[in-house]
Amino acid sequence: MRQLERMAGVLLLVALAGCASEVSIGTAYDPLAVFPSQGAFAWSNSPNVISKQVAHLGLADLIPPAVEGALASRGWRKVAPDAADVLVSYELSVATWVQVATPDADERSLAMGTLSVALLDPENERRLWVGFIQADVTPSLSHEERQARIEKALERLFKEFPP
Repeated sequence: MRQLERMAGVLLLVALAGCASEVSIGTAYDPLAVFPSQGAFAWSNSPNVISKQVAHLGLADLIPPAVEGALASRGWRKVAPDAADVLVSYELSVATWVQVATPDADERSLAMGTLSVALLDPENERRLWVGFIQADVTPSLSHEERQARIEKALERLFKEFPP
């Protein structure tokens, strides 16, 4: 029975590991919010958050221009905060877990990063739209590869925006 439980756990971890290399995307929005088809955005004055575990990867320099590019490709333009239809903020968190590929394999750690991008009401910073990107963290990527991966994921995230 114990061996069966162990195999079930191993199969679950293998299944999760297979999903880890893919980028998962999801969105949620206030159904009563009205989004113009071509609006204006500005960055929120609230600080964006990047997990300390990945701060050394230079993501703080890559995420904002990639978000701006994704919004611009939807017809949105960057303006001063007092002229914005929405304010933008983001948070990048990282979860780490141990994976065992087979019963005799060595354990190894995987890191899964979640980037959430929020579009906020400029009057009260209430969340109007939130998008989530989840993917494995790959520190070995070059700066250019990391930039391309972030840009591609954000383009997918904003594909159906505005809702």
